Amino acid sequence: MTDTATDYVCASALSDNRNLLLVGDLVAVVEPRAVISDGCKSIEAVLHWFPKIPHGRCWFYVLLEACRRVQKEDRPNLVADLQVSYENETLPAAERWLRHLMDRYDRAVLMPLTHAWHGLQWWWKLPAMPLTHNTSEHLYGNLWPRQKKRDERTDTRRKAWLEEALWRHNHKPVGTDKSPFEAFFNLPAKASSLSWLDSILPKPHTTFT
Repeated sequence: MTDTATDYVCASALSDNRNLLLVGDLVAVVEPRAVISDGCKSIEAVLHWFPKIPHGRCWFYVLLEACRRVQKEDRPNLVADLQVSYENETLPAAERWLRHLMDRYDRAVLMPLTHAWHGLQWWWKLPAMPLTHNTSEHLYGNLWPRQKKRDERTDTRRKAWLEEALWRHNHKPVGTDKSPFEAFFNLPAKASSLSWLDSILPKPHTTFT
């Protein structure tokens, strides 16, 4: 689970699939103010246990699924029309545009949008709700291929690698791609003692002011 505003990993777990118990434990540990996800059934089912947590849907996945239902040459116009939906400043205006789209497109094409509309409405209801959770998905996608190259014979080794990778990710200061550990070992040989001290002192991080 990643904070979409800061890209900070709040909680993690190892599993071969996203099941109800796994997702439920992560949500219970973090107790987020809101959750945004794709159409994962496990996440949707778990959040029924936490009715006070708003569950938003990712607009990117809705657009992606809708585009799969039309011919390639029709996709640019469909994407442009769907983008107008979330560019409306108010929910009533967006709902009026949705009715216009339903007159313009086949029902099957708009099914991803209409089925996800309940969750998409949080884009207007909750000011802090992001448009997409692709930042979290991007981080997950970068971690998994690297993990494939590691020794996966034991869960202990897999967990140790994941914890190290996430620690390094969470401790990169703003404006740089190096953690304090990496910055220290990149100091020149004749660096002053103040440079050495500065490299290991805490810096402004993505999660701390």
